[in-house]
Amino acid sequence: MTATRQAYRTKKEVSKARWYYRCIMCILIVFTLIMTTVFHYTNMYYEAQISRINFDLRREFRYRYKQDVLLMEIDQNFRMMELRSEAYKQVALLEEELADVKAQLEEKQAREAQLASIQLTSSPFTISNLTGDQFNLVINALLDRYDISHTENLLYQTGYALEQMEKTHGVNGLFVMAVSWMESGSRTSDLARSHNNMTSIYGGDGLNTYSSPSECIINTGRILKDNYYTAKGCRTANDIGPIYCPPNPNWANSITSFCNTIIHVAEDVIY
Repeated sequence: MTATRQAYRTKKEVSKARWYYRCIMCILIVFTLIMTTVFHYTNMYYEAQISRINFDLRREFRYRYKQDVLLMEIDQNFRMMELRSEAYKQVALLEEELADVKAQLEEKQAREAQLASIQLTSSPFTISNLTGDQFNLVINALLDRYDISHTENLLYQTGYALEQMEKTHGVNGLFVMAVSWMESGSRTSDLARSHNNMTSIYGGDGLNTYSSPSECIINTGRILKDNYYTAKGCRTANDIGPIYCPPNPNWANSITSFCNTIIHVAEDVIY
């Protein structure tokens, strides 16, 4: 009986130990499964975090790369704008220089054409084609030649009137200048000083009085054209002389001679 009990107890203890062993094994298996699951999900979590970080890094890199590219494009655009602006400035300067050169060339061509059209002659009805400035140059040089003060002479600054007279009436300004100089005694006559009548022109009511020497010059051109060229068919100084100044048979020669002197002065200052 005792042995039986002892065997039963031993058998019971072995069974109990086996049960404990099995429980421990189950616990270990469950723990292992739990730890494996935890490790798996932890690994998945960290992989997800790493993937997210990698994604964020890639996105940040792409964003920064796009920013850098955009900044480079902006910088290039600014540089292109600066270059374009500088190019426009250079083009504008070149256009200005070209316009200046073109204007100078046109001025030179106009000057050469005007010089080519000049006719320095003593013929009363062949116009010289001098400009007002050129007439004034000739007048000033003539006054200097005879040591006469510019401002005291009535011909001073009458160049534009001589130019206008040529264009309006077709009378040679050099010829009228010679007539004015000789008839006024180079400004010393009473007619010239008191009446601005430098050419000794008389009208129907007697001596003509003018408001200025320029008015006298223009009216002299009109009279020579209307009363001598058109009405009487005069073409030369010899034709005009007997009518213009009958008491002086040498008038035409004196006027022509002094006109030639003016022509020599004009050649020196114009060409």
